[in-house]
Amino acid sequence: MPALRLLTALRPALNVALGAGLTLGTTYIGSRLKGNKETASRLERMERMIETLAKLDAKEQ
Repeated sequence: MPALRLLTALRPALNVALGAGLTLGTTYIGSRLKGNKETASRLERMERMIETLAKLDAKEQ
């Protein structure tokens, strides 16, 4: 019975800790996804620039 009483007393603190963990985890995952999107966007832009330079170089030759 003492263990049950302890869990009952700690339940609010455990709920707060769980909520904080979920919030931090979600924020972290969201920031990682955003970072990956930005990286992909930069790579696509660089690829377009290289293609344009290659076309210009081909026209000059």
